[in-house]
Amino acid sequence: MQHFAFEHFPEPIIVYLNDEFIYSNLIAEEDKGLLAYVHNTSVQRIKSETRITVKNTSYNIKTFKVENMDAFLFQRDQEKEQNIKLKLYEEIMNNINQGIFVTNKEDLVMYVNKTALDIEAADYSPDDLIERNSLYSNQSPNAPHDYIFKTKKALTNQKVEYQMSNGQQVSVISDNYPFFYEGNLEAVYSIYQNYDVISENIAHQSHLLQNFVKHPSQTDSFQSLIGNNDKFLFTKKIAMKAAKNNSNVLLFGETGTGKELFAQAIHQASERANEPFIAINCAAIPETLMESIFFGATKGAYTGAVDSIGIFEEAKNGTVFLDEINSMNIILQAKLLRVLQEKTIRKLGSNQTIDINCRIISSTNKDPLACIENNELRDDLYYRLSSFVVEIPSLKDRKNDIPLLIKHFQEVFNHKFSYYINDISPEFLELLKNYDFPGNVRELRHMIEAMFISADFDTNTLTRDLLPSYIYKKMSDLESPIEDSKPLTTNSISDINKNLEKNLITMLLKENNYHITNTATQLGISRQSLQYRLKKYEINTKKHPV
Repeated sequence: MQHFAFEHFPEPIIVYLNDEFIYSNLIAEEDKGLLAYVHNTSVQRIKSETRITVKNTSYNIKTFKVENMDAFLFQRDQEKEQNIKLKLYEEIMNNINQGIFVTNKEDLVMYVNKTALDIEAADYSPDDLIERNSLYSNQSPNAPHDYIFKTKKALTNQKVEYQMSNGQQVSVISDNYPFFYEGNLEAVYSIYQNYDVISENIAHQSHLLQNFVKHPSQTDSFQSLIGNNDKFLFTKKIAMKAAKNNSNVLLFGETGTGKELFAQAIHQASERANEPFIAINCAAIPETLMESIFFGATKGAYTGAVDSIGIFEEAKNGTVFLDEINSMNIILQAKLLRVLQEKTIRKLGSNQTIDINCRIISSTNKDPLACIENNELRDDLYYRLSSFVVEIPSLKDRKNDIPLLIKHFQEVFNHKFSYYINDISPEFLELLKNYDFPGNVRELRHMIEAMFISADFDTNTLTRDLLPSYIYKKMSDLESPIEDSKPLTTNSISDINKNLEKNLITMLLKENNYHITNTATQLGISRQSLQYRLKKYEINTKKHPV
């Protein structure tokens, strides 16, 4: 099938020739309701319409000519969609278990969700134009909102106690932020939760510590690290040396390069292989939980606390993997440093020390020296953690491994989906080699799995046609445009393609008052890509420079 321009345009486009339907772009093909409307409606009727509603989706219809063809652009009714989004956001806000409270720059209540009203046993509405201070019978003059109005700075992780005018005593942990628009402070908002509920959650989550424990299987070894690239093989060599040593290891590499796989392989090849392997994503753990998860707690250490052990005690003689350690709170980094120096821990609420003997493997998704410069990682902790430093190369630096990785993922997903897809088309392989893979090997795996989901049972080759449209659009947007050196034949598919693209750009430019950035956004392409097309099609915008 020949691909017209704007195959991946974010709005549906339908083209007729001599009143016969000849083309629809990808997003139109995915909209079954719209296609059914088009196929069951005459072109004269469509020409007469300026607005339609199909299966609860409203469209504004715009018509433009391409040679002797009629092209129709179906633009979604953004006003209706915005209203739907606002209603959806409001419903979401009212169903989350955190209170949300917003005041405008005059300190009048601008928004309050249901959870906040429940916490405060209150019944009021932003429509009442209530002054914030009138809601309370007593409140500190240094209340978070007052602090932010004075300093214009955020105030997070605050325990706030106050009494409402209705007599309700309230104790919450709150995060409070200023909202700026065009450089001016327009609102202040708080996100908070009942203090007693937080205590109960901490106690409950402490019981779930065992969910963090991972015991690698025999396949989580260096054999599972796929690649023949020289940089990658050198990285594996350093990691193998680290596995035979009991020193701490620091891994660093971009997101998706396989840092946890390396950590598991090092553990599996070490003398600690039969001991627990505990992986913790430091970026995913709330600061309020970190200390109890790391060191454990004793009953009564805080409201709702029960006896629990931390990850260092749980690991025993095994390995603790601290992923994205640069996201850990600096204060907790100092406590971790003391643990590494003294080889002992102390539970929250206890004065007794516990000896530990686990090995630490840590990782960062950025250069650790840059993390130190940016005050994300203590330099003294870095030196404790980095007896071995293993830098994992990104996929763009080992593109010759792509065919090998694809073969591996084909084996994985053939087994998972009971398929027999063992080949890959040269065109698709070339597309992959020209793509930078910002998500690295994880992104490639996701891409191949998505293609397996799109494939039919009798498919035996991975081709570009199996790529989901959102993935192909992402890849094609990053490709550098190349001028076609071959002359265009009059009335050829290329001519039709060119005219469709040129006319659509011209129409949307006028609609956006020749604002290039807004037009590029509406077209779903970058500003640079639009500038390229303006030059290519000699579309004059000099009279309307934006």
